[in-house]
Amino acid sequence: MVALVHSHPGGLPWLSEADRRLQVQSDLPWWLVCRGTIHKFRCVPHLTGRRFEHGVTDCYTLFRDAYHLAGIEMPDFHREDDWWRHGQNLYLDNLEATGLYQVPLSSAQPGDVLLCCFGSSVPNHAAIYCGDGELLHHIPEQLSKRERYTDKWQRRTHSLWRHQAWHASAFTGIYNDLSAASICV
Repeated sequence: MVALVHSHPGGLPWLSEADRRLQVQSDLPWWLVCRGTIHKFRCVPHLTGRRFEHGVTDCYTLFRDAYHLAGIEMPDFHREDDWWRHGQNLYLDNLEATGLYQVPLSSAQPGDVLLCCFGSSVPNHAAIYCGDGELLHHIPEQLSKRERYTDKWQRRTHSLWRHQAWHASAFTGIYNDLSAASICV
């Protein structure tokens, strides 16, 4: 089997909570037909509860997979561990070229990307702002999780970015996965 194909007649072009639970169980790509368009979703692990492995399941992978579930494809950049200590700037060198632009922190919306400096003067950590004072992120030696955007993270925040193709309803794809994962626990 190559993929599971189904439709959401008149519905939204993102996988539902039930779709995500079943997709992760099936370990297959799912293609969703909605309003005459086929939306292809590769099978990615749930966004919360992932083990950290730099370059495989790290904060950039989480950001990339979350955007994939929201219908926006981001490239996978090769990155060596500690790239920020070797003169590289993965995020600032690539975000604009991939369709993101910087916005004021005061205008944060669910789905925006927070860049943080985690033990570095170079932004080396990405998190997804979930709204209501929460972020979704993945730091070394911890499972990926939702967490309050507390003073600790606000002090580490370098900048806030939004994708040019982003629209508020796209967060539905991310939210549905977060809900599906919380039910699976």
